[in-house]
Amino acid sequence: MVTGVHRSLGQNVSKVRSLKLDERVWTDDLIRVFLQLGNAKANTFWGANIPPSESLCVNANDEHRLQHITAKYVHGKYRKYHTLYGHQEELDSALCKAVQSADLLEILALLHCGADIKCHTGIPEFPTPLSLAKRSGQSAQAELLTQNLNKDFAQRWCCLEGGVFSYYKNDHSNKRGSMKTSDIICLSVNSPVKHVYEHTFELYTDEGRGYLFGADDANTVRNWSKAISMALLPPALFDVCGPCDRLGRLCCVEGSHGIGWFCLSGFILHVLLENTVQTIDLRKLLSLTLSDSDGSMVLVWRGGTLHVPTDRRPHFMGWQTCIQQKSGTGDQPLAHQQLTELDVPVTIDCCLNHVTRHGLLSLGIYRTNGVNSHITELLKRFRKDARSVTWSESDFSVDDVANTLKRFLREVKDGVLNGQDNAKSWLKAAGLEDESERIYQYQNLLSNLPIVNRATLKALTHHLHSVHHLSNENQMTKKNLGIVFGPTLFQTDGKDVKALRVVEELIQNYCSIFNEADPRIGEERLMKGKNFVDRWRSGGGVPPGTLELHMAPPLVGTGFAASDADRSPPWTWVVVPVSSVSESELQRQLNLTTAALKKHKNERPSSKSTSSIICSVYLERIGEGLEVLVQVGANMTAVELVSEVLDYKEVNPTNEDFWSCYEILEKGEMDRMLHYREKVSPVYFSPGLQCNLLVKKNHYISSILKYLGMMENVCKNGTLRVCEVKTERSKKYSSRYCELSGTTFRLHKGLQNSPCEREWPVKELKVYNGYRSKLHSPTP
Repeated sequence: MVTGVHRSLGQNVSKVRSLKLDERVWTDDLIRVFLQLGNAKANTFWGANIPPSESLCVNANDEHRLQHITAKYVHGKYRKYHTLYGHQEELDSALCKAVQSADLLEILALLHCGADIKCHTGIPEFPTPLSLAKRSGQSAQAELLTQNLNKDFAQRWCCLEGGVFSYYKNDHSNKRGSMKTSDIICLSVNSPVKHVYEHTFELYTDEGRGYLFGADDANTVRNWSKAISMALLPPALFDVCGPCDRLGRLCCVEGSHGIGWFCLSGFILHVLLENTVQTIDLRKLLSLTLSDSDGSMVLVWRGGTLHVPTDRRPHFMGWQTCIQQKSGTGDQPLAHQQLTELDVPVTIDCCLNHVTRHGLLSLGIYRTNGVNSHITELLKRFRKDARSVTWSESDFSVDDVANTLKRFLREVKDGVLNGQDNAKSWLKAAGLEDESERIYQYQNLLSNLPIVNRATLKALTHHLHSVHHLSNENQMTKKNLGIVFGPTLFQTDGKDVKALRVVEELIQNYCSIFNEADPRIGEERLMKGKNFVDRWRSGGGVPPGTLELHMAPPLVGTGFAASDADRSPPWTWVVVPVSSVSESELQRQLNLTTAALKKHKNERPSSKSTSSIICSVYLERIGEGLEVLVQVGANMTAVELVSEVLDYKEVNPTNEDFWSCYEILEKGEMDRMLHYREKVSPVYFSPGLQCNLLVKKNHYISSILKYLGMMENVCKNGTLRVCEVKTERSKKYSSRYCELSGTTFRLHKGLQNSPCEREWPVKELKVYNGYRSKLHSPTP
């Protein structure tokens, strides 16, 4: 019975041979393959993930056997995915290594998890894995490769018409199979798994079946995938997404009836939820969680959160792999890295921020070596998942972090300058005699860089400009910085002095070379630090002894900070954006900040003070000169900030007035009221996001209270999720039946008739409108 099922799959999938009738087939090498693999070993790969409900029993009928064997060998539904799945270069490299060893099971896993059986080995004399296996004397490995090389597609005539996709043996034959487009849940174009054909697309149905189609040219696959996309996708999504790598529908908590339509094109994921299309750059996710326990996915980005429950059907694993791969990987070029909202790789942004806050007055910063094991460990963390990397000063010194940045820039694929050919153009420009012509060529080369490379170079150059400005303290002049970062940026040995010259001239001519406006940054942010420095120099507004000045371009929020070997007090910092300002304005801001820094060094107290941050907060409306500079501690809450601002401005709220703190985003187009116990500093300095804090009257709560005051006997009841917050970590919610009756609010464990658990007079209650976290609501 089993042989009949395997024969029905076709010669391109499974070959059945008789021990007696097919004697010539059974060569010594093929017998050796069967002896070394065997059913037990092979099943550790093909049947690694068979759920008990889908296992094949002895008494199974032919139909059940066909379904099981098709799912197992044709679709690879239960296979054990290789750890390198989805990473083509690593898979091919691992295959070339495995064919020279005795591990047949490793070769089997690599071949059926995407390794290209015809990949180039890099050895001209032995260009393919098969020739490499023969050279190494591994005859069994060569036989396994040969058997898989003979595997081929069955040619079919296909037709898409009337909402049905059909395929025939030829254009004159009877139909061999068909599927309704409404039953197709996923289309994948040119998936990472390699096949005989270079250009392929896959279709997955509701039943969990998969179909693979291949063609000799890209246009054929492109035209078929476009036609199928038009038949599958809702018009609202098809009009937005264009050509896709993968599309279909997935279970999604936020979707209509628990279903969302997903369309992945490059790094951009379009998701149709209800009637709205959300566009997500996967590289800029705030977090991506793949649950080890149930396989679900949670994507968090600036616009919200997506919860995608697990699905045991074979298309779901492909979605997981694609989303994880497109969300940014540490061993790829800069454009493939995890990014901030402003297109700077997270790894670079974190390192620049740390050096800015803790090391710009360190003697020989970037020239002093760190601990090699620490640098390797930190870089490993960044490459695994840069978004999740955090550390304290006790874990890694500022020199460890500085050297991690240098090593990352030196080793990142294609470098900041986007390849050696482009790097040579920069070196050629540095060789020009006329300075104005050199600057002009630098500007042209900069404009031709990809967006991420350009943003990265601008952020790095601004940071180095700030380092150079403090060279009297850290001894890092333009020349020294050129010596350090010339070989780093150009990924060379440092012998070409023109590389050093490029770095020096980028620092010296920062404003003229990078003179382009950044429309994402509001002018109000530009004034925050400057106004603070002006006020502080005039002697008002800020207590002495707790200041660290942090000058930061809006691109990445990095710049210079106060730090030295014996810094006894904790430091406070304030952002001073300097994007798109003239050279004289930039120099003026640097001078102001340096003067304040020196004054602080002379006046700082010997005793330690509480670490705090100087924040600009607006009262009632946002406008120039309306900000209030408030010293914000790490644990200051929104309600404490409101009280501080009102006291500073001598505003005495009446019993009818209710004031709240709002986070203002997108140049005032969006606002969010902070929960009264929400901490202010993480909101104010959200990475990659420019926001303002505004304290104003909360007319919403006032209106509610006025409305309730006019009602003599308010009654309402129902079930709510309730949490009594005793500590910050005590956030366990439980269902309670809530009853508002007249002047009393009651909680019941069960229904209304159950005993009352707690009750309060309504007039003693304080009502706060808002939620604690921007990303996760405390209730379902």
